[in-house]
Amino acid sequence: MNITRSRLAHALVCALLSRAAAAESAFVGPPEPATRVMATAPAAVASPCPRSSKLWTLPVGLAAGTAVGVALGNGSGSGPAPRMRSFGTADAILTAASYGYVVVDNLRKGEPAACRWCDQDGGQITLNALDRSVRDGLRWQDRDAADRASDVLLFASAAAPLATAAASGQTASLNDAGLVLEAAGVSMALTELSKKFFRRPRPYALNGGLPCGTDRDASQSGLSFFSGHSATTFALAVSSGTIALERDRRNAGWVLGTGLAMAATTGYLRIAAERHYFTDVVVGAAVGSLTGFLVPHLHRPTAQPSPVTPPAGTLPNPSGMVPAFTYARGVGDAGGLLVRGGLSSGGPGLSVSWLW
Repeated sequence: MNITRSRLAHALVCALLSRAAAAESAFVGPPEPATRVMATAPAAVASPCPRSSKLWTLPVGLAAGTAVGVALGNGSGSGPAPRMRSFGTADAILTAASYGYVVVDNLRKGEPAACRWCDQDGGQITLNALDRSVRDGLRWQDRDAADRASDVLLFASAAAPLATAAASGQTASLNDAGLVLEAAGVSMALTELSKKFFRRPRPYALNGGLPCGTDRDASQSGLSFFSGHSATTFALAVSSGTIALERDRRNAGWVLGTGLAMAATTGYLRIAAERHYFTDVVVGAAVGSLTGFLVPHLHRPTAQPSPVTPPAGTLPNPSGMVPAFTYARGVGDAGGLLVRGGLSSGGPGLSVSWLW
């Protein structure tokens, strides 16, 4: 009896152990860690601000500016142009140094330094009321389109005066193109120096935001003051217009007016694109205009006495002076200035007359 019970107990224990072993062999454990990560990882999401190319703005702008320049330059000659001082060695050195500095400075990109002119104190915006109101009123919803349009006008403003000089057929067109390039280069160099000194964050950087259509390069976000597009386009417009006026060309008004219109539109687009504030554009326009005026003005025509003495009786000589020298310069279509020096009945004398 005891043996039978012992055998039954032994059989029961063996049955239970075999069932437990079978259950253990059928158990499926948790998935591998790599499998779990792959299953729960979020799907790849496209960037909401895709970077679009700006290279197309260069050929489009140059083509548009060339067309405008050729249209302005055709038939613009007005007889012999007054002689201006030529684009000399000093001009070439200054121009090369200006463009060289701009190129090297733009190649050296890095992290932006702390701002010196800040429009935000912590989380509080301290932007002045003028810039704030103009920014809120002029910025576009599609800032990318405004940025691209401003680049097109920049390249067009550079091509237009050069094409105008070439199409005018004047012998001094190469000299004039050099002066225009010199004015633009000097204004660009002044812009780069100012941006590095003031380090003002661009409008899109307020509150740390970086909306679609803006330059996501951190090294460019603190270069707001002053506007390089505005300075360059106004320098190109004013220098080409000043040269046309100094040379008494019939198209001078059209050259200056067209250039200023393109420059003003460029400044507006820089505000619309949130690349610059109103004060950035105004100061850039002032610096560019001043540079564009001074460079050709320093090369303006010089008044030289006429080497040929007009025949007696062709010019008024109320004092009966025997002329030793005579200088005559026409002004407009029906007037001029006459300076005469020599001997009269009372001795040596000088007379100045205005001819009508």
